[in-house]
Amino acid sequence: MARTLVDLNDLVSTWKDKTNEISYKIGDLVNLTTTGDSDLVQAINEIDSDLSSIQAQVNTFVFLDSSQVINIINAPANNIFPITAADLEDSSVTEAKIADNSVSSAKLKNLQTLVIYDSAGTTLKTLYTAGT
Repeated sequence: MARTLVDLNDLVSTWKDKTNEISYKIGDLVNLTTTGDSDLVQAINEIDSDLSSIQAQVNTFVFLDSSQVINIINAPANNIFPITAADLEDSSVTEAKIADNSVSSAKLKNLQTLVIYDSAGTTLKTLYTAGT
């Protein structure tokens, strides 16, 4: 986008047109959704501050080890993002979240098998279950 410059030799009507062009390129301050809406610098600084805060929170959680995660779960009131029962329910393992063919008999604790034979002694079906 080319810069709009007002030359000292421009007529007043040209100066008005160029000023209006700059205004349209910048936009209307009334349409800013930031709380700092008196000028563009204030609005940009507010967004930058918000992004810095979000980045700091992300960095806090990206580099956690397992003991720190357990501390967050056990003491949610002391943390930025408390974990609630609803969060745990949303994270529960459900049938819809388990990929097809992802659980094999090797993953079952105390594996028990039931083999079903036909009258000729041929295996018809082998069933696997976790034992007691």
